[in-house]
Amino acid sequence: MGTRDFLLLVVILFLSLIGSLFIIRDQGSRLQLLLFLGFIMVTVIVLAGVYLEELWAWRIGMLLFAAIIADLVFVMKRGESLLWFNVSLISSGVGLIFSLYQVRSYSPPREEVREVMPGPPIIEVPKPTEEAVAEIRARKAPKKSAPKKQTAKKRPAKKPVKKKAQKKAKRR
Repeated sequence: MGTRDFLLLVVILFLSLIGSLFIIRDQGSRLQLLLFLGFIMVTVIVLAGVYLEELWAWRIGMLLFAAIIADLVFVMKRGESLLWFNVSLISSGVGLIFSLYQVRSYSPPREEVREVMPGPPIIEVPKPTEEAVAEIRARKAPKKSAPKKQTAKKRPAKKPVKKKAQKKAKRR
């Protein structure tokens, strides 16, 4: 993750909030304006969490984008601000998908990995005593057996004569 994801999220949030602001300015009420200010506060919290590479920030970002999409659909009763509605809806949809992807592929920063995943435990094995080593060597030592009897060597078998050689011998 890092600054690339942070900057991408800033651009997506900027487009979503600007589109929402223009729609609320044209058609909204004071309640919608207060909701928009709440979105801005949550946006600042999400951006701080993403900058610090926290998983909860992406989860809250998903909820923020879903709330912006719901608010856009609720506010858009007439088709007057169709351009800003489309810009805000598309950027909020992209932001929602981006947040879902980041939650799914989240990996903690390197420092946390070292703290969370310590190395394997070290098991101390006592050194064997001399008596135990001598006993093991005595078990593994080859047993002496009687010498092998020598037998007479066998002669190698005669090679079979080939048919062509037999035919030539008959012709002569």
